[in-house]
Amino acid sequence: MDETRDSLNQVVKIGDIIEVLEIDSRLLEYLTDEDKASLNSFVGDRLPVTKINSDGSMVVSKQRAYENIIDGHDVAIYPKGAKRVPTER
Repeated sequence: MDETRDSLNQVVKIGDIIEVLEIDSRLLEYLTDEDKASLNSFVGDRLPVTKINSDGSMVVSKQRAYENIIDGHDVAIYPKGAKRVPTER
């Protein structure tokens, strides 16, 4: 899939920056509180889309460094949980 839509029905493509509005509750349902907090830390971030899944969700990545450890996560953001950040094309 080459493109999808965000919560405002704007076209989103790989490389576009999205603001994460929410993490879908289906992704959080069976996670530990620690893992839920980790994924919810994406909310409010503006991140580039690295992949678009066949269901229209957008994959974004985030890395953090603390105590000499680099921790990274990828998460799929569904259209209702994303807003494309306007950029010059």
